Amino acid sequence: MGIVVRTCFVVWMFLVEAAYAATAVTLQYPVDQDLYIPGSYANRVFFAGQDHLGEDINLIEGTPIKAIGNGKLLEYRPSDGYGELVAVIEHDLGREYAFINAYGKIVTTRKILSIYGHIRDKKKRDDSKSLNWKVGDEVGIGEVIGYINDNAHNGDGAEHLHQGIRLQSEAEAKKSDPNGWFRGYEKTTDQGQYYGSAAAVIQIVQDRGIDHLCTTMDGSGRAICWVPASSSDVKCIHAKSWTVYLSYTNIIRPSDNQYCAGVGVVFAHYGDGMTGSLGGGGIGLSFNLKLDFDIKDPVYGFEWVAGEGDLIIGQTVHLKTQLQAKGGDAHDYMRSGKDTVETDFFVRVNDGDWTLLPRQYTKATNLPNGATHTETVPYTIPAGASTVSFKVKIDAEDEVYEANEGDNWSRIETFTVHSTPTINFIVSSTQLAGTSQPVMAGSAMGAKLAIRNTGNTVPSVGIRSSYSIKGPGTNNLWMQIADDGSDPGDLIPGRDQWEEIKSLVTAPTVPGTYELRGCADYQNAVLESNEDDNCLTTTFTVIPRPAPILSITRFEDKVGCCTTNTGAAPKPRIWVYNDGNAAPGANITVVYQVSSPVATGGLYQVIGYGTIEPRELPPKTSDEDQMDCDGCWRIPTTSAWKKQWHNFRACLRTDGGTPVPSTGAPSPGEVCAVYGRYSKK
Repeated sequence: MGIVVRTCFVVWMFLVEAAYAATAVTLQYPVDQDLYIPGSYANRVFFAGQDHLGEDINLIEGTPIKAIGNGKLLEYRPSDGYGELVAVIEHDLGREYAFINAYGKIVTTRKILSIYGHIRDKKKRDDSKSLNWKVGDEVGIGEVIGYINDNAHNGDGAEHLHQGIRLQSEAEAKKSDPNGWFRGYEKTTDQGQYYGSAAAVIQIVQDRGIDHLCTTMDGSGRAICWVPASSSDVKCIHAKSWTVYLSYTNIIRPSDNQYCAGVGVVFAHYGDGMTGSLGGGGIGLSFNLKLDFDIKDPVYGFEWVAGEGDLIIGQTVHLKTQLQAKGGDAHDYMRSGKDTVETDFFVRVNDGDWTLLPRQYTKATNLPNGATHTETVPYTIPAGASTVSFKVKIDAEDEVYEANEGDNWSRIETFTVHSTPTINFIVSSTQLAGTSQPVMAGSAMGAKLAIRNTGNTVPSVGIRSSYSIKGPGTNNLWMQIADDGSDPGDLIPGRDQWEEIKSLVTAPTVPGTYELRGCADYQNAVLESNEDDNCLTTTFTVIPRPAPILSITRFEDKVGCCTTNTGAAPKPRIWVYNDGNAAPGANITVVYQVSSPVATGGLYQVIGYGTIEPRELPPKTSDEDQMDCDGCWRIPTTSAWKKQWHNFRACLRTDGGTPVPSTGAPSPGEVCAVYGRYSKK
């Protein structure tokens, strides 16, 4: 019985293959497959945001775009949202295929529309010759139908291709959506039911629709896959690793071992030990491998990014990729006999061929759901290189069933290569920090600068940067106010490293226009290719500080009421309130005095001073103060001071200026407070 089952199954597969081979219709990607990365532009994968009816592919201007298959050109004109040119082609696939639409439902169709947005008919804008396509032309698979347009004319952001697939014929599309039958967004319509993922559709047709429309998972964690039925005279059969579904409710159990006629669409549940290939990205599977690819510096660990920094001959970089399992444990989705995920690193020097570096292997058991695993390959830039490019592919041998096989390629990173190392620091920005502008005279202020290494290598030592000001308060001479340091690993070629004064400094007290200058490596610790471009100057304005409005809200002796013996020290303390709109521009001086009816004849004499710093009196706040030398003055023990009431007084200027001690009434502009103490002995 086992022999019969195996034979019938093989015969069934053979007959289906033979039937499909007669049509010989196929599709291809509009660009090289390693460049076709859905969502590489603005993360716009198919149905992103529940409305994007295509896949956006990041490509450089002038990249040729090819027809994905044979067909008839239906549109070749400008269109809102698509820019100067959109092309629409109708393809006859030769038979019906089953696809998944934007809502996860099965759609069967023989004809599809391919949509190419954000293109133009010339490779370069100033080319004299253009493509000569006309509506109604027959287009062959792989023929160039346009080129990626520039961002000023493509109708939607930076350079990219919008590849859409409508799962209808022209007639059906115009009937369903007469005003937008090749639309790129669903918006408020329900047209997503007629669109499918371009990458998935292409792969399905390439695989001739066999064995790869996977949808959900059953209770055992295995994939449920959709297989197009053959003609009515072709039989399907249950074998050890198969369970076949004729409908959602009519399930042929494994124990039945019976034949079934294929009608409509057959649902096939692949069990343990299955053979063959799901292919096509495993449409509808919940499991996927996520890829992150970086080029790291092996010494400092920072990331090299193409366009920000160049490389040098003899330099070693680490090609590093991080794999993450999403939606399940990787070992549950491995193909039969496989237990590792293979990662391929590729390098291309100048315009040569891509070269495969040593393949890396990750055990599937190291990728449980949500876990990450890193693979790293070192690479040394060879002599003779003027450019070098890198890319990575994970699941290199398709060992894993994934929901999206199209995102297994990384982006391509291309670097300019130099023969000798260079270092050059410029200051790309100098700014005030920690204060508002204009700056109030005498207030706290900070500064920061951005250092950019325009060379191609990291220095071996750190550098220090200086901050200086010049203006009326410095006699128009440069005065350094602070400096700061940067470590070698902070000075990555092509990037801005921000440094900032760690402690605020006091702004000039003289109003006027000032210059702030930031200078990188002002101590010349590093030999640079240009030592004359290390500084950048900006200007700022210092305005007069509004006077504070000070008052005394409380004055008392620290030891309480109400006696202090001769020979003892009084401990006066004061509370000051600032009702103004600015903190004082300088320290506030409080003068402390005493008068006695006999000893001083009722006149006041100074016994000490107190100081309140500007930071202690911001607007609408109070601060407490006491004499700077607590206990320095004591009540004399002479008879003139005994058994007397003495008045203690604290005075300050309401505008924050320095008070002038008076033996009598307070001086103009001053405010005073008084309390009395009695000397018993």
